[in-house]
Amino acid sequence: MPVRSQPIRSQQRSAAARTFQRPNSPPVPVNDDLPSVDRDIVLHAALHHFARHGLGAAHAALIEAEKALAAGDLRVAHHWQHICSTFDRRLAARLRRPLDESAKTPALRDFSR
Repeated sequence: MPVRSQPIRSQQRSAAARTFQRPNSPPVPVNDDLPSVDRDIVLHAALHHFARHGLGAAHAALIEAEKALAAGDLRVAHHWQHICSTFDRRLAARLRRPLDESAKTPALRDFSR
């Protein structure tokens, strides 16, 4: 005698369907602090940087961030820090304190222009 099971009421409500159902929007990682558009820009820049520097890309980005910080360009320094953190978060963490300190100090403006 064959064993028969009850038919599923609705295929959309079955356990298997709920397991494989896609959410309406992709989940956003909790640890991302950049908006979606900025994340895409940083990822694109990081991939180009990696193409140029290979495995030394994180260190090269750190050097670029330090150069920008020494020049007083915080926007560029933050950009390079984000690129560096894409490859190596520990290495990028070295820049957090200097960037935070320089952001608190008033910027010297060049009034000669």
